[in-house]
Amino acid sequence: MNQIGRFDVCHNTMLTPLSAPLGDTGRTLLVLSDGTLLASTFFADMYRVGTDGTILRHYATHAVPFGRDVSPNFVWVSFLGGAAKFDLQNDVIAAGPFDVGTGTISGIAVVGADVQAIPALSPLVLALLALAAAIAALLRLRT
Repeated sequence: MNQIGRFDVCHNTMLTPLSAPLGDTGRTLLVLSDGTLLASTFFADMYRVGTDGTILRHYATHAVPFGRDVSPNFVWVSFLGGAAKFDLQNDVIAAGPFDVGTGTISGIAVVGADVQAIPALSPLVLALLALAAAIAALLRLRT
């Protein structure tokens, strides 16, 4: 049973982790516009996870989600070495894959989309990331 850690950056409080029966080690985690999560594993299995940790859907397409699309029915994924637009409702690649040159995809920014994927990180790195986000928020409030 895998656990998805949660942290409230507004109140600096660790929340109860979600237990999700993913197939193997987590890789990326993307918060979708409806509050559900799109999780991928080391072997590029994708799961839609409910806010209570239940698996809502296991996708047949092997890809790694990295960014939300402007439309809530699509996300951007790493697929066959390129970037592709993935249809969440029909479990198909809707566009691409597009060649990204040499190297690997570590993130995708989509104009108009407001949330990006968070790679699966160690608890220490997640705590440091949460601290950095809290500091950035405080600095923004001061200006």
